Amino acid sequence: MAKKRKNVVKQTQSLTGMIILAMVALTWVLVMSSVLDNSEEQEQLALVESARSFWADKLYIRAESAYLSALNNYSTEYNDQYESELMEMYLEEDNRDDYMSIVTTHRTNNTATEEEYIRCAEWLLEDGDESSAYSLLVEALGRMESDTLRQMYESVRYSYQTSVLNVTEYLQPATNWIIPISNGENWGYSGAARSLSGQFIYEEALHFSGSYAVVKLDGVYTLIDSSGNWMAIDKIGLDQVTDIRGMIIVGVKDGSYGLYYNTFVSISDETYENIYLDDSGYIAVKKDGKWAFMSSDLKLITDYQFDEVVPNCNSGFCYGSYAVVKDSGGYYVTLLDGTACSNVRYADAKGIESGLVAVADSSGKWGYINEKGELIVPCEYDDAYSMSCGLGAVKVGDEWGYISRYGDWIISCELDSALPFQAGSTLVEQGGKVIKISLKYYE
Repeated sequence: MAKKRKNVVKQTQSLTGMIILAMVALTWVLVMSSVLDNSEEQEQLALVESARSFWADKLYIRAESAYLSALNNYSTEYNDQYESELMEMYLEEDNRDDYMSIVTTHRTNNTATEEEYIRCAEWLLEDGDESSAYSLLVEALGRMESDTLRQMYESVRYSYQTSVLNVTEYLQPATNWIIPISNGENWGYSGAARSLSGQFIYEEALHFSGSYAVVKLDGVYTLIDSSGNWMAIDKIGLDQVTDIRGMIIVGVKDGSYGLYYNTFVSISDETYENIYLDDSGYIAVKKDGKWAFMSSDLKLITDYQFDEVVPNCNSGFCYGSYAVVKDSGGYYVTLLDGTACSNVRYADAKGIESGLVAVADSSGKWGYINEKGELIVPCEYDDAYSMSCGLGAVKVGDEWGYISRYGDWIISCELDSALPFQAGSTLVEQGGKVIKISLKYYE
């Protein structure tokens, strides 16, 4: 029994010894690791101290070589600090290429800072490379929120070019930017094919829808193509044609509105008090003082429930599934199935273009709401059009300009008149001139 106890004691002593040896070994490893780490840090620091000395004497090439050796040959907790020093030195010597090279690596690793994005964008803009600056700012805003980055983005996103049009009277063009224009007596088109452009031969001229437009020639409505060729003639004897969208036109006869094919053939015997067409194919119709929405197959989507459907500047009335209407409470945004998007009502509103909707409060001042009726831009302008291409035309006093959805001025308020942007361009008037403004980076 004593012998067995002695063996147990010996085994315990042996195990204890092994544990002690393991702890000693681990301590030795940690000490050696610390020594090695300290040695690596000390060697790296020696190179950095050398780089700092060269930098102080403005020996940038030698300083750069020392910094790069310290960064490329060692990996310590101080690498980020030393890289920041190198970048500061690049800034001092105005070495933009190497600074931007480091930023490119940061961008790849998704570690680039707001300051780095801003500085690189500023340099690209100084060099006239707006396209690269624009792409850089789009990337930055996709990764972080920043008012400074957003304002820089907007200044590039909404940069524009202008051209003066030799016209005195015009109508809002369609998206193909063939513009109905007048010489004071007759109508023609600007931006059309050479065979059509400059021919002021029509008594009336509607906007183009695709390849076709309706004009009035010698008292008769006629369908023409973009070269001016006659495609169909009105034999019904319409008193007026108010719109064309695709293959459908709105015609007025004996005071009633009807739907017709663009070949001047009646689609339906149903008549209305008014009709709006939209490029989406939806139709707004008025009967007995109330409006309803209709699908392209002429089936009612809603009851005749709206006091007013508000057309936009292109004579359409909806964007996506939204439209602006009025009921007894005021103006609001609705879905095309008649569902109100909010319970909020406004004293006045403009038709929806392709963005925030212009509304007026009870004081007559204009601002902008989203589809939920939430006020995004305060009502502080004397007039406004709904936003499109991200911009809204607003009036202050007697002058117009354009703002972004954040209320920032993009085109200063010094225009005599302005219209909403459409497909990246718009028409304004200033000093008796009609000017086309085109965004450089229209999306």
